Amino acid sequence: MKTVVVLYGFCEGKRVGRKFHDCLRLAGFEVIEDASKADVIVAHSGGCFLVPEKTKAKLALLIGVPVGPAKSLPQHWLRKIAMDVSLHWREHAMRAWLAKTFWNGMYFWKISTDLKMLRALKSNDIFIPSDSQTVLIHNKGDGSSLKDAHTLSPRAISYELPGQHDDLWDNPKPYITLIEENLLQ
Repeated sequence: MKTVVVLYGFCEGKRVGRKFHDCLRLAGFEVIEDASKADVIVAHSGGCFLVPEKTKAKLALLIGVPVGPAKSLPQHWLRKIAMDVSLHWREHAMRAWLAKTFWNGMYFWKISTDLKMLRALKSNDIFIPSDSQTVLIHNKGDGSSLKDAHTLSPRAISYELPGQHDDLWDNPKPYITLIEENLLQ
């Protein structure tokens, strides 16, 4: 059984990614905590700055890699929240948005991890495992993430999927399909 670790972004954690975890298990993956022992690393947003230098991963999926906001962080987050509310309102999914936002607030208190991500964002310090296939995923509705994988590594592959920045948590199947397809290569 292939193992997967999920490296969460700013104000994210297991409760935000519960649907993704469930879909990984249904697809036959085991979700583990230790990134150095995982076969697959799935890093979302600020979690892309938490990829360890020592890992046995054969695949690193980097989703919504932050490129740093053009505006201040509070302005950036307010814009993201407004886009999130708009999307969930249109999809009649405000209840899901409220639950996710509640857990985002709870995960805000992982202060040391949040600070590590913010420092890395400022210096744009992302580690790309040399022995791993690196796949960068950009969502069409995400205006603040990296689009070109070659900026990270000449061997990296880029995909663009529909959805906004947190689409992974609401719609995990396309991401799991990409994991399965890229593990076969």
